[in-house]
This record gives sequence, structure tokens and C-alpha cells, in this order.
Amino acid sequence: MPLVYRISMDADYVSRARQVTNTPDGGAPTKPGSARWLQWGTRAALAALLVFLVERRDWAGVALVSVGLAGSFATAFLKRRSSQRARQRALLSTGVLLISMDDDGLSAANDNRQDMLPWSEFMDATDYPDGVLLSLASRAGYWLPDAALSNATPYQARVLIASHLSPAIAPPA
Repeated sequence: MPLVYRISMDADYVSRARQVTNTPDGGAPTKPGSARWLQWGTRAALAALLVFLVERRDWAGVALVSVGLAGSFATAFLKRRSSQRARQRALLSTGVLLISMDDDGLSAANDNRQDMLPWSEFMDATDYPDGVLLSLASRAGYWLPDAALSNATPYQARVLIASHLSPAIAPPA
């Protein structure tokens, strides 16, 4: 019999899911641009190279470095804009997400689509006091809060997940 999560896609769920996908341990969220020094360091190096090329009157080099520098700023702007749109869509997509898990994998369904993922698609699982995060990629996955379980206990869910994922989470004693 599959384990079923009935998740209400409200602001609290979205907020907690975003928090656990941004942190390795479920604590305070990391800043999305925690490596900004690298981004700005690269831009500073490109600007210095641009000044050097202008002094040498190497206009082809100036054009190339200018395009790279402009692309750096444009990429950052578009990435931030895309993230904002995704957050707005997540908040607007209220409704119920039904997730069922069995020995074959995980099935997720809402009003618009249905996905079936075998256990081999998941990288790992992270256990939190209030649920489990099944990771598909570094910042993508399924947040499964314990409160959303409708026909099983958190212990049963963790045993099922632990039996299929490596490194597996340890079911509570």
C-alpha cells in the first residue's frame, strides 16, 4: 500500500520548502549569492583588463571584454528576474499536491500534471525534525512534511525512504 502525502500548497509550505532546499542542515537559509565575491572579483578583473586594452588601443579586445562584462551583468539580472517569477508562480499555484510513495518510486500529482519518478532518480534524502527532503539535484527536490502524511506514520515513511536511497536516512529509533 503506498504512503500518501496530501500537501496544501500554501505560503507556509512554500516558505519551509524554500528554507530546507537552501540549507544543508535545515537551519537559517544561506544567502543565494554567497559567492558574490567571486562574481564581483571577476568583473573587477574584466574592468582592469578593459582599461589596459583601451590604453593599448586594442579595439577588438575592448569590444570582446566589454561584451563579456555586459553579459555578466545581464546574466545576473535575468537570473534574479527568473527567480522572482518562479517564486510568484509557486505562491500562486495554491492547491493540493498528492504524493504517493511505494517500492517503485514516488508519484506526484496536482491539478495540472502528474510525475512518476523511480527511486534511482533521487540523489539522497535529508531528515529534518518536521519532514524529509528528497533531493533530485543540488537545489531541487520534494519537501515532504510529516504533518501531510495521511495514511502512515513518519516512521513508516522514513523506513520506506531508507530502504531505497543511499546514503539513506536512518529511521528514528
